[in-house]
Amino acid sequence: MPLASTEEVRNVVSNAEKGQLEWAAMNPQRRGRILLKFVDLVNQNLDELATLLSSEHGKTFLDAKGDIQRGIEVVEFAAGAPHLLKGEFSDSAGTGIDVHSLRQPLGVVAGITPSTSRP
Repeated sequence: MPLASTEEVRNVVSNAEKGQLEWAAMNPQRRGRILLKFVDLVNQNLDELATLLSSEHGKTFLDAKGDIQRGIEVVEFAAGAPHLLKGEFSDSAGTGIDVHSLRQPLGVVAGITPSTSRP
């Protein structure tokens, strides 16, 4: 959220935490299907989205389309996460040692990124 106040950030995090509870209650396969439906919707509206992105950021239409395509690829990768969430088991990793790993989501996280807006 660019140039957000402390209160705005608190509200965004609070809303994200509430949404995360519902998202976490779904099985990973259902979450993957939702992400793929999102990809379908973005593809159906690609030209409109690219036009908006172009007008907001001063990009060429083709550059904006490329940015959206890269975003689609990230979401497609995330849709495959259910397979990655299975964890691992290694039998006899050492003498008398078996290794188990369990992957669990962190919950709501945030990132501070550079602004791409132009004056």
